[in-house]
Amino acid sequence: MKEEESINNKQVYIDNVLKPFQFIAWNNDVNIGNGYFSFFSPTNNINKLEENTIQLLKNQELINDLIKEALLESTAVLPGNDKTFFVMPLSPEDTFPIQEMEGVTGAAFSENAVLVKIDPSFVEEALKYLVAHEYHHTVRMEEAGVMGGTLLDSFITEGQAEVFARSVYPDKNPPWEQEPLTEETKNIILEELTKNIDSTDRDIYIDFVSGNPSKAIPTWANYRLGYRIVESYIENHPSVKVEQWTQLDAEEVLKGSSF
Repeated sequence: MKEEESINNKQVYIDNVLKPFQFIAWNNDVNIGNGYFSFFSPTNNINKLEENTIQLLKNQELINDLIKEALLESTAVLPGNDKTFFVMPLSPEDTFPIQEMEGVTGAAFSENAVLVKIDPSFVEEALKYLVAHEYHHTVRMEEAGVMGGTLLDSFITEGQAEVFARSVYPDKNPPWEQEPLTEETKNIILEELTKNIDSTDRDIYIDFVSGNPSKAIPTWANYRLGYRIVESYIENHPSVKVEQWTQLDAEEVLKGSSF
């Protein structure tokens, strides 16, 4: 783009980022599903992206080692099938993960594909924690039918991944736990969850991820309460192993918890 600014930025991005990603996945039999498009968008801050990419390339060996280390530590707790992790720079415009998530974010696309997006400011322990969290999602997806699309499913799925990541990295306090969850806030989240428990509405889901001040729903509500629901289930069923509760459906986890 710097060499010829008149060309279409979006098309250049599709040709040089999105299509190579698809090509690598398809030629290695990696299932990327069809929900990945929202994670790929070009930046208008090309100079900053170039600067960030150069810094990340200098740390590429460290980044790869951290991901491998996290996967080895995760599979020691919960074995799974082979996984492919795609790593790319965060867009400079994507300020929320940079400012609020210690420079990392990611998504599990399927039972064997994870995308990790990273900023040069990333915190090493945050990257490892993210890998453990997303790895758990992929193992859960190995069992067909347990990853539903309701609001309750999102609470339990994120809660399970949080319980797992904290079992691997008990000293790591993730961003969504920087502030204590008060009893009042917990009850508000519970009330809103109860109203919409079977909803598949994307806008309602976003309320519980990004927060909705008009409803007093805090950011990451599904992570924060989902963690407590799953934790409660495990406390009530101490003999159930991680391999077993990972594959339970959301309703069974909720019913077996104190919630």
